[in-house]
Amino acid sequence: MRKVSRSLLFACAALAALALSSTALAAYTPSMVVAGSNHALGAGGPVTFNITQVETDDPTFRMDLYSPLGYETALTATPGQQIGIASALVKVGALGGARVPVTGTVNAADPAQHTSNQCSPGQHSAVWTITVTLAGTPVTVPIYVDRITSGPEAAFASSRIRVCFNHPADRVRNPSGAQLLQVAFSTDVFTNPNTLGIYRWVGVFTPYGATGLPNAAGSVQTQTVQRLPVQLGLAVKKVKRKGKTYAQLTGTLRAGDQNVSRQAVSLMSSTKSARTATKVFRTVRTSARGTFRVLVPLRKRTWFRAKTFIASRASSGCGTVVIAPCGRVVTAPVGTRARPLASRQTVVVRP
Repeated sequence: MRKVSRSLLFACAALAALALSSTALAAYTPSMVVAGSNHALGAGGPVTFNITQVETDDPTFRMDLYSPLGYETALTATPGQQIGIASALVKVGALGGARVPVTGTVNAADPAQHTSNQCSPGQHSAVWTITVTLAGTPVTVPIYVDRITSGPEAAFASSRIRVCFNHPADRVRNPSGAQLLQVAFSTDVFTNPNTLGIYRWVGVFTPYGATGLPNAAGSVQTQTVQRLPVQLGLAVKKVKRKGKTYAQLTGTLRAGDQNVSRQAVSLMSSTKSARTATKVFRTVRTSARGTFRVLVPLRKRTWFRAKTFIASRASSGCGTVVIAPCGRVVTAPVGTRARPLASRQTVVVRP
């Protein structure tokens, strides 16, 4: 299993804090940010799902998370195998409504043991579990995973991840009276599409109604829009200016078929080796064409690299997906501050 990045998970949790503070007056406006760790075509790596809602919202009954067409999902993990990590923020009724942060793991389970759940009955392609400790008690939440090959969902999705929650007032099945406010979980099962394009991760969220029963009419759709591939290119050549020698660095930043403009790019260098080219000496911004160029005095052989972090931004429109009313739409973040997107190669030049 490829290593799941905790920095990616915590960066998405930071996005959750912003969402929780900015939507306090909303009725039911869940938010979903999906962040991949590898943005090359045909590549794999951990993917983090970050889900948030405010405590004044109706509690969530069910969330369905759909991977876009073109993504492959490996569902070969054996029961008990860890495939990811999770963190959550929970409002606990048994603790007077206190907000309690929890962490845990995502593990594969035996689908044959999870066929009679009322929320998602039947045989599934895979079942995962998120296990955390809440108020001193271990809590396990099943995740039902299915490949999609037919039906209306097959028009926009390759797989579905379904998670169901008990109502906070149901102290028989939910003894602590827990209400989910935020959850971020990473899994290392997805492989990117092989074709340049725009890919939409779709989330459909269904709340409980005032009667404590699921309110299907209140369902809302959210999306994270991912352009692939995302590439940061860097080139260097030696130039002379008024008798002095410079390294001329040029670069491009593209996401799918678009140039990424006005984006900060950090330049790093080393005179020792490519491996040690980690010290930032200048930050530049890409032009409207997604390019940058800079002259650097050159006194000895120098290796250069570039890195950037593209934050998630608000977008609009759910495209052709009409599975539920369109709610929040965002662009996918690229990298994190701790693990930014780096240039595809380290370049070197001599005086």
